[in-house]
Amino acid sequence: MVRKQKVQLSPNELFVLPGRLRSKLARNYGLVVNEQRLIELAKQNEVISVGDMVTSTLLHKGIMPKLAIFDFKTKRARRRSRLIERTYPKRVKVRNKQGVIDYGLWNAVRESMKLKHAAIQVVGEEDLAALACIHFAPNGCFVVYGLPGKGIEVIRIDKRAKVIADSLLGQMRKEIDK
Repeated sequence: MVRKQKVQLSPNELFVLPGRLRSKLARNYGLVVNEQRLIELAKQNEVISVGDMVTSTLLHKGIMPKLAIFDFKTKRARRRSRLIERTYPKRVKVRNKQGVIDYGLWNAVRESMKLKHAAIQVVGEEDLAALACIHFAPNGCFVVYGLPGKGIEVIRIDKRAKVIADSLLGQMRKEIDK
């Protein structure tokens, strides 16, 4: 059995994804579903959405995520969403580079878990935000994000999901944010 390791990030640090971990992150750790199944699951459970398309899909169906993380880009191309902007006029904005989780994003996810509903707009890239969400999300919640060309990954938060996420975070390099 894999043991849960303590994962922390200090205000001047960031997690950096090393090349050797890219293939591990490309694996499916949850259930890959279509939009219809996502809606069925999200109507019955608290959900955290990472990414513009999955967040827009949920909002279009009248489902308000506990936490929505977006960067107004889809497949790295700018894509403003009036629905997201109208739904979340007040949102936390954080800067985050591709391939990293910086303290601003890490802390924003942690603090958002204390609220009923929250939104984080990432200026830069939210590609690794799901790991922070899994780390901080309450058990029983679902973290969902799009897999271009495949569907939507749904990860039910439980001890196993947290152990996997924390193991991946523990294998990332910690660097000083400059």
